[in-house]
Amino acid sequence: MSAVSYIRDSRAQQAQRGGERDRFAGPARARRTRKQAHGLGALVSAEFIDRGQSGRSTSRPELHRTLAYLRENPVDYPRPASNIV
Repeated sequence: MSAVSYIRDSRAQQAQRGGERDRFAGPARARRTRKQAHGLGALVSAEFIDRGQSGRSTSRPELHRTLAYLRENPVDYPRPASNIV
């Protein structure tokens, strides 16, 4: 089964550790998402990450890229599970 990963950091501070930018935050979340997909028997075919974007707005570039990707590339996984679509 295939899946798509969409990750959104609502604040830029979520990508920081100890007051400094944490360059591992995004990749760590992507690894956890891939691990979750694997546990569900799915392979992540594409990953999209919006950094510093509020969930209150739908004006998120990577969200729109995710939706466009899904229109062109349907996935097998039948339901959302956290960041897995």
